[in-house]
Amino acid sequence: MGKAAEPIVDEINIPAAELRASIYASVSRSELVEAISIMQRLTKQGPRTFHHFLVNRYRSIKSFSASFLDILTFEHVFAGDDFEQALQLVADWQTSRKRKSPDEIPMKFMLPSWKSFVEPVKGQIDRPAYELSVLARLRDRLRSGDVYVNHSRKYASPDTYLIPEANWKAHRTELLTYLGYRDATPYRLDEQISELESHLPLMERILADGGDIRLDDEGELVVTPLKADDVPDSLKALRAAVDRLLPRVELTDLLVEVDNWTGFSSELTGLENESKSKDHQALLYAALLAGACNIPLAEMAQSTGLDYQSLWWVSTNYIREETLKRATVRLVNYQHELWLSSYWGSGVLSSSDGQRFPVSGKIRNAQSIPRYYGYGRGYTLITHTSDQYAQYGSRSVPSTIRDATYVLDEILGNETDLEIVEHTTDTGGYTDIVFALFDLLGLLFSPRLRDLANQRLCRIKGMDLRYPSLKFTSNFRPEYVRARWDDCYELRPH
Repeated sequence: MGKAAEPIVDEINIPAAELRASIYASVSRSELVEAISIMQRLTKQGPRTFHHFLVNRYRSIKSFSASFLDILTFEHVFAGDDFEQALQLVADWQTSRKRKSPDEIPMKFMLPSWKSFVEPVKGQIDRPAYELSVLARLRDRLRSGDVYVNHSRKYASPDTYLIPEANWKAHRTELLTYLGYRDATPYRLDEQISELESHLPLMERILADGGDIRLDDEGELVVTPLKADDVPDSLKALRAAVDRLLPRVELTDLLVEVDNWTGFSSELTGLENESKSKDHQALLYAALLAGACNIPLAEMAQSTGLDYQSLWWVSTNYIREETLKRATVRLVNYQHELWLSSYWGSGVLSSSDGQRFPVSGKIRNAQSIPRYYGYGRGYTLITHTSDQYAQYGSRSVPSTIRDATYVLDEILGNETDLEIVEHTTDTGGYTDIVFALFDLLGLLFSPRLRDLANQRLCRIKGMDLRYPSLKFTSNFRPEYVRARWDDCYELRPH
């Protein structure tokens, strides 16, 4: 805007009296000059980041953060830096318990992105920026579990996620045997490090070959995407032939036929042990179709001639989460036993993915995310599907939470005959912690990661390994994990 306005107010070098008069009729010259001045000040400050946003709103944040720090007591798990001292200092400043700054300000905890704001000149601390950096770090550590609040539900002590100490000591040997561990030592960590060491020379040869996985002229890792296989004409012809053989039936008839094969509707039991009407089975099928096709019950009742109150009663009392779960188990087990299913897969591999759906009305998990839902709200449905194409689990979750948070839920809660050993997701279902949890449970996690070349690479600290010419941005400390290895075993799956 500033660049566009400069030629307009430059009346000496750019003569355009008539055009300028028309513009000034809408926007005065003084307003344009002020806009140019503002833009020049902003551009001199360099690119704007969230740090600028927070610093400019320091007073608004302090109006509630002071009470927040005064009322809550934060417990610290991670003691590898001086964050605890920094948080106490900021709490004293904001609650007026201490106004004078100490001779040495705690700075070891601070992320590099904050340092230029907190210490613009060497030795001079910008106090508002420092306080905001501590609050931002507090938020991160509450999320990671490095800081917790007693009696909190969301930010509870990490110990609450572990098997209680008394139970752990009593069943430790039994649990380790069940999970397939030969002893309680961190031998699995040593195996993983040895495996990494054995693969490093192979990685070096692959990079040297300069094929699909290589380093470019600037030393950046390049991973060429896999190409889709061409579908041969013979396969297209086979698909068309199979499609012609499939009978064309009504969806309602198909539902009844599958129920006759599997008896899944017997799992849809009511809350009360009452006698059923002669229309009960028709009401049950209609309620299932209404929910599956997102048809309002009133419209379903009108189109089928069924009584609305009876349809509502069956939908509310018979189609519940636990009954649908049992019916799904019945269907998946039946399909798993079919001879045709073995041609698709063995049933030990599965995948999960989240799909976002816009909704209307008051839905508990619905969230407002303009990027996906515009001015509306929506939720994410995460489905777990086996390599035999049976959907053995599903869950609706808020769209603001990453899929990886729920990737293990349906695997651990799997009640079907499928014995899931390996699982795959897209990038949204992946975190480093998910890899670790799968390994602790004796499962294999094989995500399909987007932008693989941009993933963070870690060196093993304290080991002299010959690494390929890759850019490593972090260090992995085996001794830190070894000291807490029992806690890893003790982790209780939720």
